[in-house]
Amino acid sequence: MEEICEFFEKCPIARYFKATGWTMFASRYCRDGYSAECARQKLRQANQPVPDHLLPWDHKLVGS
Repeated sequence: MEEICEFFEKCPIARYFKATGWTMFASRYCRDGYSAECARQKLRQANQPVPDHLLPWDHKLVGS
């Protein structure tokens, strides 16, 4: 069974991407193996705050 990030449904980053783009990113960062890839998840695991504008690949949205 596929594992999905517990924050997938309410991730603030999804609103910045069209459905197709988000699907591509979600398949890499939000599904199986997400804890090793997602910068947002790494911060959560370290009990650190996660900025809404932090992208899964450890970059920030411009203008945020």
